[in-house]
Amino acid sequence: MTVLLDTHVLLGAAGAPDQLPPKARAVIEDPGTTLVYSTASVCAFFAEDCWPTTIPNCR
Repeated sequence: MTVLLDTHVLLGAAGAPDQLPPKARAVIEDPGTTLVYSTASVCAFFAEDCWPTTIPNCR
């Protein structure tokens, strides 16, 4: 199965997977699941949570 993760779920899975609903966590952790996400989600992660970004137009 292929699952598109939105920004909220992607950040939750990366930062606090124990706080995801059990069904969502099971799907994400299933080795048969292909996870896809938007590059905008990655940009949001770095712009909001990690360090000041040097990527233009992320804020």
